[in-house]
Parts: sequence; structure tokens; C-alpha cells
Amino acid sequence: MGPVDDDTGAPAAPEVVEDQIMTSTLVYPHAETRSGRLTYVLVLGLLVALGPFTIDLYLPAFPAVRADLAATESAVQITLTATMIGFGFGQLVIGPWSDAVGRRMPLLVATGVHVLASVGVAGSPDVRWVVVFRILQGVGAAGGGVVATAIVRDVFGGTLLIRMLARIALVTGLAPIMAPVVGSQLLCLLDWRCLFVVVAAYGVLILILAFGLIAETLPEERRTTGGGRGTATSFFVLLWDRQFVGVAVIGGLLVRECSRTFRAHPSSSRRCTA
Repeated sequence: MGPVDDDTGAPAAPEVVEDQIMTSTLVYPHAETRSGRLTYVLVLGLLVALGPFTIDLYLPAFPAVRADLAATESAVQITLTATMIGFGFGQLVIGPWSDAVGRRMPLLVATGVHVLASVGVAGSPDVRWVVVFRILQGVGAAGGGVVATAIVRDVFGGTLLIRMLARIALVTGLAPIMAPVVGSQLLCLLDWRCLFVVVAAYGVLILILAFGLIAETLPEERRTTGGGRGTATSFFVLLWDRQFVGVAVIGGLLVRECSRTFRAHPSSSRRCTA
């Protein structure tokens, strides 16, 4: 039952939540303006898209990877699973870390790991090294999505927060669809190793933008101090939340079906011919 009016006993009118921006001297300058919010959308959108492009860009290159490394089809598919494992683990680690020390350092460190791992994949001599570097790639890519969402929550409030999260969700939905398409077109010009050089260059761009445009948005007084025990308690609470678990399962199934569709589509594994 909602709040009631003290004088009449009738249900009170709901409060109107206005667009607002959390007040903090650390917040990104000009975030109050339309152009500032557009900059936020673009930069944070690039951060969120890093994960899907890391996972899905090379899907059309599976046959080329298999032939170049003399690997089995199942071994090449494990490289995709390895990335998802790293991506999931990275979210579990980087999220609490950014709550404890702020947003900038975890974002910069994670993206730096992603760049180095991408270069490592490009130079891997066999599929086992690809698996190792793909795990590290996933861990690094997780930083973009986790920190981008956290920054939106730090900076925006009210209905403006909802709109910004909706735009981030739009990028999250489109990026896994676009990544294999972009990858197949790049394969017309490049070999599969160069795809990871492109991903590394994307990570370098993220580093530059994050260093120059993303200010620290989590003041010290709002940072968590519970350590690993507090994080474990929060995870335990979430696992018992049926609504959260249901949404998480649905999201996981959607990602699984998208990945399976792109791997199974005949045109996704065919290189362009001049």
C-alpha cells in the first residue's frame, strides 16, 4: 500500500522525480548540458561495446583460425567459451573493485589488460595460447561494461538515469549483432590475426578517451569498505532474488542463441573473394 495523506486519509499523490544530476565536484564537467550528455552517451557506448566486439568480432574467422593453427573445431570453439568465462569473472572482480577504489583506475587497468591480451592473441603460436589470452581479453573487456554502467548511476538520477541506461542497453543489444558483420567485412581485407590487432586498437582508443574524458565519479565517502566479505554477502542476496535470477537467465539465453546463430550461419564463415 502506498503513502496516504495525513489529513484526508486518501492515497497521497506520487512524487514527481525530476531529471537530475548527482552533485559532486568530481563529476564530469558540462554533464548538465545536452552536449555533455551526448559526449557521455558516445564514450560510455564505446566502453559497453568493447565486450561484445571482443567476443563476437572473430566468429566469421573460425575456419581460418582452425586452418592456421591446425586445431580442431571444438578447440577453436573453446576459445569463444574462454572469453565468456573471462568476461563473467571480470565482472565479478572489477565491479566490487570499482566500488571500493573508484571508477577510473579499474577501468584503465582492465582496458590495459585487454589491449595486451589482444596483441597476445594476434601473436599466439597455437590454440592453447589463444585460449589463455582470450580469458585475459574477456577479463579486461568486462571493465568497460561494468564501469560504464556504474558511472551512469554515479552521475545521473531520476528519469534522466533511466534514459541513459536505456541508451546503454541499446548499444549492448546492437553490438553483438554488428560485431560478426564487421568481422566478416574485415576478413575481406585482413587475416584473422589482424582482427585482434583491430580489437587492440579499439582498446587503445578506449584508454585515450577514458584517460582524457572520464573523470572520477565516485567520491570517497560513497565507496564501499566491507571488503570481500561484504561483496560475498551481496552476491548471496542476489542469488536468492528470483526476479534478478530470472532476468539474468533470460539475458544469458539470448546471448547464447545469438552466438549459436552466427556460428551456424553458412555465410558467417566464408571469406570474401575478389
